[in-house]
Amino acid sequence: MKKYISKATKPLLFVTLICCALLVIGIILAFIEIPNIGLSIGLIFIGGLLGILFLVCYLSETSRTLIIDTDKMIFPRGAEINGKTVFL
Repeated sequence: MKKYISKATKPLLFVTLICCALLVIGIILAFIEIPNIGLSIGLIFIGGLLGILFLVCYLSETSRTLIIDTDKMIFPRGAEINGKTVFL
């Protein structure tokens, strides 16, 4: 059985992890109370929003795998048979 995934899956995971790191750094900076509070708020805001966005994109890309086995093929979003979408 061979599993094929999109080329965008690994970069999306990498960017998601960077955004999560920004979020954690922003939270740590907020707790140690640095004088520049705008930096920690900006890191939390950017890391949180972009992290959620890229996480959703990553999860949608991982659900689009093409699986080829010796006796069957499983398409990412199903196949059309007689005009109806069938998930094999």
